[in-house]
Amino acid sequence: MTTRIQWSATERAAIAQQIRVIRAKDPGLSHPKALLCAAQMVLPMSRRRKITDGVVYALKGWVNDIRYEPIPEPAPAPVLDPIPEPPKYATSIGDLALALVREITREVMREMRAEREREEDESEKERYRDYSDRISAGIARDNDRQQGRENTKMRDHLARGEFEKPRRLSVVVLGIQPAQAHIVRDAYRGRDVDFDLYDSDAAAKREVVRRDVVILMTKFISHSVQERWRPAVSGGLFAGLTYCNGGVTELCAEINNILSVRGH
Repeated sequence: MTTRIQWSATERAAIAQQIRVIRAKDPGLSHPKALLCAAQMVLPMSRRRKITDGVVYALKGWVNDIRYEPIPEPAPAPVLDPIPEPPKYATSIGDLALALVREITREVMREMRAEREREEDESEKERYRDYSDRISAGIARDNDRQQGRENTKMRDHLARGEFEKPRRLSVVVLGIQPAQAHIVRDAYRGRDVDFDLYDSDAAAKREVVRRDVVILMTKFISHSVQERWRPAVSGGLFAGLTYCNGGVTELCAEINNILSVRGH
């Protein structure tokens, strides 16, 4: 014999509350389905009953009340008192002294690093000045020897009546650094040679002009710049093409060799 299940007022209230939630999400849900879903969600298996049209009809009154009763607003969360901060204790004299020593130490270390960097910078500048002076002195000695040989050659030409003053030689140097350009101009000041000194950017942009000699400083110019100027040489714009794979010392050696060969 099957025992008929009768829902208590508490169970009905739980089912009613769940139906409110279901109706809010799906207002068009039928009475039987809403009642079945609510019962399955809030009642244990032993307290569930088969939902038929007869059951719905028998419970029609309170089901309709459930359908149209508004869903109550959730209760606001209780306002909790803020958690008090732990008390702050005064820093001891020892901690203050230790913090002061550490800050002084950091400041002293910063000053020492700055002073060392200034000394290294001055040392680097001094080495560059010494290097520049040695190069200038070496170039000057080479120029003096070259000038002596030229004077001797000129006297021989005069003695044989073969003297003809050579015209000024025009030289373009591509890829020279600005600091090197100053050294070269000072070293050959007063000589029968005119320079066009272009760095790598200018060599890539300047228009090719007619000169006696072009010197490519291969360390400081790209292959595209070399290719740009090489056809101009083969096309007859330049009488000579020289590759210099070094710095200002090697460049001056090449220039001295060119001046010697051409009788300047």
